[in-house]
Amino acid sequence: MGPSVAGGVKKVTDKNNPVSDYGLSKLSAESEVKKILCGKVPYTILSPAAVYGPRDKDIF
Repeated sequence: MGPSVAGGVKKVTDKNNPVSDYGLSKLSAESEVKKILCGKVPYTILSPAAVYGPRDKDIF
């Protein structure tokens, strides 16, 4: 979904605004799933929290 406004919380209804190549590719894949499977097969899209570790520079 992209970053939230400082101090705010993103809602499911907010516009998607990915800021990385990974986020853009994930949004594209989710859009394809929705387009192809809509009404034909039930599906679930999971959006886990960010994963970070000792070498992460973006979250810290």
